[in-house]
Amino acid sequence: MQWFVLVLFVFYSLNITGFKIGNFVLAESCIRDEPQDIPFWVVYAASVIIFFVIPEIGKWMLLSFFVLGVVIMFFTTVRYMIWPQTRKIKGYNEYFARTHHIIKPSEVRLVPDTFHIILLVLLPINLFAVVAYIIIN
Repeated sequence: MQWFVLVLFVFYSLNITGFKIGNFVLAESCIRDEPQDIPFWVVYAASVIIFFVIPEIGKWMLLSFFVLGVVIMFFTTVRYMIWPQTRKIKGYNEYFARTHHIIKPSEVRLVPDTFHIILLVLLPINLFAVVAYIIIN
């Protein structure tokens, strides 16, 4: 369980630092472009630290964070993948035009960039891992 938490934390932290190798841009640094993500990351970092230091409290903090994360991802990304809105798709494609895309962006349906696709997979895995951890412990 702890490995899941660390992997997602390190991966999500790329959103803060940015990750670029040559022309390959997995994530732009949100410090300049999306400063609203910084407080979210600070809460996440505190939750991870507390989870490793005081697991009895940290597991509930992580559960809360992951539930909130899944809800936010639904309303900011998944919702537009299911029910497309041209204005949102255009804005998303323009904003993430420089980042890597495993699947070519579409003007008809929202197709997340590689970073967000991986995040969409890791976030629910971590949510289920924390739930399992709580049940087992």
